[in-house]
Formats: sequence, structure tokens, C-alpha cells
Amino acid sequence: MAEPNDVAEEARRLEELLSTRGLRPPLYENALKEFSEASKNELVTQLKQRFNPPPLGRLLMQLLDIRTPENEADLTTLYITNLRSPNEDARGASLHGLNELNHPLIVDFALSALRDDNDYVLFEASTILLLKAGDDPHIRKILQDVYASHAGDPKFHMTINLLEPLAGS
Repeated sequence: MAEPNDVAEEARRLEELLSTRGLRPPLYENALKEFSEASKNELVTQLKQRFNPPPLGRLLMQLLDIRTPENEADLTTLYITNLRSPNEDARGASLHGLNELNHPLIVDFALSALRDDNDYVLFEASTILLLKAGDDPHIRKILQDVYASHAGDPKFHMTINLLEPLAGS
């Protein structure tokens, strides 16, 4: 069994890896295999308790790659907390993470995020809700209204392109 200091150091190195941009997928996947489950759990626990500065979106997105049965509850808490992050990438990554974790309130979180003023966050929320729009005319109408309110605004090009097929229906 690893010593507590070893686990903390391994968690620090793991955070560096998850925060690194531009690693090729095979290198990244092989590097992840070198880390223990204990260090993965430790990193998620540390991040859950870190508020200043809040974790960045890239790191939050990559945390899904180190999900374990033991850290899922902490991941959920971390993502819920970061739905209100000052960093828009963290808000979008948190929505994505909660969706991947099949959180029972993901539709409510996505509906709340429709008021966000960032295209990436709005795109993530709309993507989640589009899966429900076929079965729920209320959600479909809300997404049509989101499209109508942002149509023509180049600041929301991703969301507009995603929702455009709903505009004529």
C-alpha cells in the first residue's frame, strides 16, 4: 500500500497530466495507466475542496477519464459546484460531466444553463436537452425559443447551428 505522501505526490502529477494540452491519445492513455486508483480518488477529493482558484474546464472534462466507483460521488459534487464557476469552460465541462454520470437532475441543470451568456455552456445545455426534445414538446418549445432569441448573434454560432433544425418545426 502506498504511503499518504506518495499518494499526494502521485495525485499532483496526475493533475499535471490531466491539465496538459496537446498530448496524443495513445500517450495520454498509457500515462493514465501508471496512476493508482488511490491517487485518482485523492485528486478528485482535493479538487472538490478547492474553491480558489476553481478548477479549469479542461481539467474538469478530463476527470471523467479517472472516474472510479469510489470517486463518483465526489465527482458529482465537484461538477455541481462548478456549474456556477466564473470560468465558462468549467461550467460547460460540469454540465457534460453530470450528463456522463447520468445525474438524475441533469435536465434541470441544463434548463438552468440556458440563461448562460456563453456559447459553449449554452451548446452543452442544448445538446443535453435535444435528446429529450423528441419526447417532450415543452423542452422542444424552450429550445426553439433559445434559438429564436440568439439567431443572428455570431457570439452564439455553435448553439445556433445546433438548434437550427428546430427552427422550422
